Amino acid sequence: MTMSKELLKIDRLPTLSEFRFILFEVLEQGNSISVFDMSIICKGKSLNLALSFEHTITFLQALSLIKLENNFIRRTLSNVEEFKSDYYLCTYISTSLISLIDSSGELEKVFNSRVIKFDYTKDSFSLNVNSIPISSPLIKIFLLNMEIAYPDKNTNSKILVYNIYKPFFVDKILPKVLTSGLTLDVDLSLNIIEKKALALKSTTMAGVNVFISYSHQDELIKQELENHFSGLRRNGSINDWNDRMIQAGDIWDSKIKEKLMQAEIVIFLISSDFMASNYINNVEIKNAVERHHNSQIKIIPIIARPCDFTSLPISNLQALPKNAKPITSWENRDEAYLDVVNQFKKLLLT
Repeated sequence: MTMSKELLKIDRLPTLSEFRFILFEVLEQGNSISVFDMSIICKGKSLNLALSFEHTITFLQALSLIKLENNFIRRTLSNVEEFKSDYYLCTYISTSLISLIDSSGELEKVFNSRVIKFDYTKDSFSLNVNSIPISSPLIKIFLLNMEIAYPDKNTNSKILVYNIYKPFFVDKILPKVLTSGLTLDVDLSLNIIEKKALALKSTTMAGVNVFISYSHQDELIKQELENHFSGLRRNGSINDWNDRMIQAGDIWDSKIKEKLMQAEIVIFLISSDFMASNYINNVEIKNAVERHHNSQIKIIPIIARPCDFTSLPISNLQALPKNAKPITSWENRDEAYLDVVNQFKKLLLT
């Protein structure tokens, strides 16, 4: 049995953070590391990591990221810097995985017209995971654990691909499927798919997804900003979101990360409390900066209250309002918000 067929039977893969931890523990070693020592390191990290260790090693081998020789793990890459980007890491693994599945002759079972769904009305790409063979649980687990897709809240049968990965799927996955003799529900070439999606986008009010990051100590300022955005929201120019919109039953951390991944513009309301938040720094700023560097989103720093924000990784970006004057320092705060809205409108047109 080939390595790729063995992979398809794996029913437990690590999360993105677990995968990255094991990968970099190996890649950053100057020499080989024993399987036993690596196993001990994983057990010391967490029970979940220990349980997924063997599957992860199999997975890394199949992707040619490591080699296993005489019970020692050896790195195969000389340059690992690119893999520190979540987007590059996930797309590289996805491309390799699809190639492995294709080489095993299992592609038609995993991806077919019952599985792939392209919804023009929502300009979204989804996978009907209930149609993926029971013998191939890897794809669903991989996409969810690697944070490439998320469950559709309206149905138990679909997972939706995050906006950041849609172009990758359209460019890399669909052509692979189509050239393998498979068909979608409708007889469309990739070019027609793209043209229809673009045509729909030009004829509908497709609001820009805006994520507002802030400290709860600045709740009033966030609310005032939302009020000034009401015109853009009402005419369909923006779809703004903040953590106060998390609903009962939602896992707040997952929902925030989901909305961050869907965002096209991220607004940071900066204050001393904002800067002191570990979650904002370690999750929201880190995620946004990485995507900004990959030209996937735009970041707008808005100075809410006087503070020294030069230590933030976004301090090199032009801040609002005018001259980066804090909102609370304006004699008329409405004028500060109006300046923000006017500058924001110009950004929407670029």
